Amino acid sequence: MKRGWEFLKMTTVAGLFVLLPAVLIAKVLGEVVRFAEKAAGPIIKLLPKQITTHPKFSVVFAVLVIILACLAAGLFMRLPLMRAIGRWIERHLLQPIPGYRAIKSLASGLSGSLEESAFKAGFSPHPTAESNWFT
Repeated sequence: MKRGWEFLKMTTVAGLFVLLPAVLIAKVLGEVVRFAEKAAGPIIKLLPKQITTHPKFSVVFAVLVIILACLAAGLFMRLPLMRAIGRWIERHLLQPIPGYRAIKSLASGLSGSLEESAFKAGFSPHPTAESNWFT
């Protein structure tokens, strides 16, 4: 009986760690789309009525505005001044936080970073030339 309870408890907690981030991301993205839809309202009113008659046009337009804003922010962050500001923020504000370096190293390693200090995963789904597992 105790074994079944432990299995049920661990499985429920594991499910929580999968569903909670997914629900939070969906909720935040929904709020972002609603905000962009309201913000794009004046622009939509300037467009011809033939284009804006579909009921979901405002949502599609809001998603397009979000994608363009992300592109613009990404281009802006590539500027040398913005990179310098980002390095300063990381060095002076984030690195003093306990565990920041470990989490950054883990995230860099799992994302495939080639940095020397990045965490290296013990299992790689893509075997290299040195480790041919299938022979």
